Amino acid sequence: MFQRPLSSILRSRRKEIGITQRKLADATTISRPRCCQFERGFRTPSIEELRKLNAALRMSSLVLFHAPRPPARALAQLVSAGKRLTPRAKVYLPQSDRSSDIRYRAALRRWPASVRSATLRLSQRPDFELVRYLCERVSLGSADECLHLLGILLKGALPCFASPQSLGHLPHPVVDPEGRFEVGSHLFPCLALNDAFYFFQVSFSTPRILTVDTLVWDDGWYVVEVDGYGHRGEDDADRDRALQIPVVRFNADPSQPDFVVRSDAARSKAMSRY
Repeated sequence: MFQRPLSSILRSRRKEIGITQRKLADATTISRPRCCQFERGFRTPSIEELRKLNAALRMSSLVLFHAPRPPARALAQLVSAGKRLTPRAKVYLPQSDRSSDIRYRAALRRWPASVRSATLRLSQRPDFELVRYLCERVSLGSADECLHLLGILLKGALPCFASPQSLGHLPHPVVDPEGRFEVGSHLFPCLALNDAFYFFQVSFSTPRILTVDTLVWDDGWYVVEVDGYGHRGEDDADRDRALQIPVVRFNADPSQPDFVVRSDAARSKAMSRY
């Protein structure tokens, strides 16, 4: 117990003699990623690899390291044990005044060709059952937001459940708009595209309740508001200031690849993220 790990010995010795991981990899003919895993404690070198490391690092004697099991396996077991012992995150399904199928039918009536084409393309995805499951449980505030969701899916976004609070700090608590209890640590239905996560109909306590069309994490938070037919916008500026999160406003347009087009007012703000 409490022996100095091999990873620490290798890292400190390499820095002591002043060589980089790349030079160490070249000298030992061990790949650089594998050398990095040795120094991070995720892998244990074989006896032959230890001999090569001993020679390259000019250590006086061969360092032998006996572990009861591979570090990666031990790490996985410890993480699994932690998950079993801690409370599991609850699933939270945001609600709106109309279900997502009503929003979909409204979009189908307004843009029949575009919505049918998008539905057909999505039905050919190998994970279509998961896509359909999420679409039936996601909350949408309008037909325009439904069009926006379809556009994100057409780009290849993956359906999943994730916790907004686990991704990054938010300036206001994420709450249930009716009960006003905090739900930011709960698992929300969302879409993952590259490194971005899209959450729909998220409510904040600012202290008044403000619900946004889409909350997006992309190495930082911002809000997408899809301003559709009938949007008035008198209090948009006050809402945006109260949120304390960058807000990008879109207009729905079925001719666009992602079914939304940036308004002139939001174009400069959107350029930094899109």
